[in-house]
Amino acid sequence: MTVKSFRGGAAELGHLVAASQAEGFGFVARLAEDVARGHFDLPGTALFGAYDGGRLLGVGGLTPDPYVADSPGVGRLRHLYVLPRHRRQGVAKALVGRIIAEARLHYPVLRLRTTNPRAALLYSALGFVSVTKPTATHIRVLTV
Repeated sequence: MTVKSFRGGAAELGHLVAASQAEGFGFVARLAEDVARGHFDLPGTALFGAYDGGRLLGVGGLTPDPYVADSPGVGRLRHLYVLPRHRRQGVAKALVGRIIAEARLHYPVLRLRTTNPRAALLYSALGFVSVTKPTATHIRVLTV
């Protein structure tokens, strides 16, 4: 499995969109819309895919945090999703690691929001601290 910049279009995300919708998640469909609009082509943004050969197993992105307009320099981990049959195999950990590495180039702080208890456990295990804010559930300071 390798993690690299996602250069595909919204169509390449189709099987992830279908799988996520079958689980009741709508955020991967929103990701595909964002990709189609060029949202991840802007400065301070990135989108990564985890691949096994040529097959896309999962995705995750980075953007400036739109909910922290009064405090520039905060990044947001966005739209992390791994196909169900590839979970608990290090795919999400690899994606988050790559997102954190990229975020360090742009932001001193990285935030995210999840309502999924299993995802919350993953983020905590990867060094994020739980917070109770309306627009964030986890935060990680990236500067030393």
